Amino acid sequence: MIRDYFVAPTFKQNLLEDLKELVEIDSGTLDVDGVEIAQKWVSKKLSQIGFTVDWLQNPHDKSENADLLVAEFPGQDRTKFITLVCHVDTVFEKNSGFKGFNFDAEKGVASGPGIIDNKGGVVIGIEACRQLIANNDTLPYSLRLVCSPNEETGSQGFHDKFRELSRSSVLVIGLEPALEDGSIITRRKGNTWYNIQVLGRKSHSGRNPHKGLNAAHEWTLMSKELIDINNLSKGVTLNINSIQAGLDKHNITCHKLEAKMDLRFEDHHNAEIARSKISSILLQSRIENSLGEKCRTEIFIADDCPPLESNSETEKFTPSVLDILEKFEGERVDSVLAGGASDCNFFSRPGLVIVDGLGARGFGMHHHSESIFVDCLEKRSSAIAEIIKTFSWQN
Repeated sequence: MIRDYFVAPTFKQNLLEDLKELVEIDSGTLDVDGVEIAQKWVSKKLSQIGFTVDWLQNPHDKSENADLLVAEFPGQDRTKFITLVCHVDTVFEKNSGFKGFNFDAEKGVASGPGIIDNKGGVVIGIEACRQLIANNDTLPYSLRLVCSPNEETGSQGFHDKFRELSRSSVLVIGLEPALEDGSIITRRKGNTWYNIQVLGRKSHSGRNPHKGLNAAHEWTLMSKELIDINNLSKGVTLNINSIQAGLDKHNITCHKLEAKMDLRFEDHHNAEIARSKISSILLQSRIENSLGEKCRTEIFIADDCPPLESNSETEKFTPSVLDILEKFEGERVDSVLAGGASDCNFFSRPGLVIVDGLGARGFGMHHHSESIFVDCLEKRSSAIAEIIKTFSWQN
């Protein structure tokens, strides 16, 4: 038991104990067994406060992913839900060297793999639901908690389910970590991840260079045009993040090049413009050999995540969220655009209120210094419970 931070067992200490238990479960995304154990931990906690838990297998790859957890608690309206979104997988696999739960009582800071992304958020979400159920005979809307097993790799396989759950949601609360200054997230960029192959032809670069098709040269000519997409529109960014090519020889024409590319965008309109431009660049052949052959480029979309765009309903409700957070945390935070995507992106639809970044406060996300300010467990869970009640009263 953790006894050196709080003088006697308290509500806050119970949350810290829960966080310790969850963080000490290794659950890197690729560790399916570990993720399953973490999901079962969440299921047990939700069942204890009255949730019914369902499991959904990944339709794309059942063997390499744990199941999606969807838990529900009925309210007066059993067809409309306030949905909390979180995940138990982390970026820290077993060989990462970052393990265990460490607590600095003097600083009120705890560290461990995934402690803010997203295990602190999971604990906060469960506690917010516990408070709502304990303090209300019947909630106006039903509660739902969705916990992904593979968010860190884009929750591949579950996007259609998220869109389905979105249709019955009236409010979505994302339990991803807040920014380091405590700010919440009401807009997120979307992304398209490209896997690209440029196919040429091998040839001796001294004797027969004219018969070869140099894929590296083709890519070099393409890449300048691709980089210029960064100037296409505000909010659009493109990064070429991985290149592998050729046979590692000085005198053999590069016959194949593989690249990974990341496109980010704030809205659907500019996404379509950028994608169209990228396709035009990639599918245009520039190099031709003496045999009349040209390089060929193949494109595979590894991930296509829509942006989380704001809407008038979210903008109208956000001031209430910020007021409630200030009430519990004692300081004013802001609502911002985040460059990274989350599962909330796939819940996005016109008219739906989505507020993300309501999870843990801390620092060092995705780094071996990942840490949480432990007092946020109580503050954020109580704030979320009040946010849900306020939304229900206003709607």
